Amino acid sequence: QSVIALLLFFSCNRSIAEIIVVTTKHEEIQTAYWPQPDSSAVLIWLPGGDGSFGIAAKNPPNPIWFLRNLAARDGAPDIVFMDSKYGLGWKGGELSPRRTSRHIDNVQRVIQYYQEKTGKKIFLLGHSNSSVSVAEYLNASPEHQRLLAGAIFSASRNETAVTAPLNLPVLVMVHEKDTNTWTTPGSSVAQIGRAHV
Repeated sequence: QSVIALLLFFSCNRSIAEIIVVTTKHEEIQTAYWPQPDSSAVLIWLPGGDGSFGIAAKNPPNPIWFLRNLAARDGAPDIVFMDSKYGLGWKGGELSPRRTSRHIDNVQRVIQYYQEKTGKKIFLLGHSNSSVSVAEYLNASPEHQRLLAGAIFSASRNETAVTAPLNLPVLVMVHEKDTNTWTTPGSSVAQIGRAHV
């Protein structure tokens, strides 16, 4: 029955995805935007891995299971998937592209764009490698935090380090039995301990 409900959810066009190109000072960023009926917030999801699953390049874009399940819930927020045209690093633990001003500026512009477009609260979600992106965005400037209603870290990479004073709600999610050596539960717990709350 849940499968049928999901199929009906998408076939009835409850949430139609739109590809929106956001222009930054560095490049054009492809985003996929799923507005939700009567939502009061926008969740901007930065992809892990190398920074792109090619979702925003598809027409129509097809959300991965995580986004599908989230969008299917009553009261779901608008969902934005921020793609990257260049690799953000992950092989061998190399994540330095996620710490560059270019990447942080791109994240900032996408947040500003959707805040202006929707007038809704903005939440920023980083999973695995993209938890580094969220941390570096928060660390870069106190002004960045003021644009957000909250930040979410999911199965954060061990290298994730929030060092800036936090002035916003933060949710850290990790499974206590996560066996991935790159995203250990202990590092997720410690990352907030390192922050100056």
